[in-house]
Amino acid sequence: MARRRRSTLAISAEQAQQALAFLVHEGKLAANDVRKAFAREKASRPARKRARHKITAATRRLYRLQGKYMSALRPLSKEARAGIKAIREKSGIDAAIAAAKRMVR
Repeated sequence: MARRRRSTLAISAEQAQQALAFLVHEGKLAANDVRKAFAREKASRPARKRARHKITAATRRLYRLQGKYMSALRPLSKEARAGIKAIREKSGIDAAIAAAKRMVR
């Protein structure tokens, strides 16, 4: 049965630095490879979590209505869309959605 190898070494930072310097000096390892490895390690670290702002119920309702409005306008012609836009400015988004749905039928 094959033995499992440890994937990490238990050495100090100073020992690691000495080992890298020795390998680079001997030509077994290129200094550029070491720089690239450090860059990959830095890139693979998880990014800090960003604070997310809360969306109010009113804003969420506006987003939902905007989606309904856009989906109601999609099948209409340009002339019909212009009419619905006028209805939205005059009577509001709910009336515009209802009118657009009536036009599709």
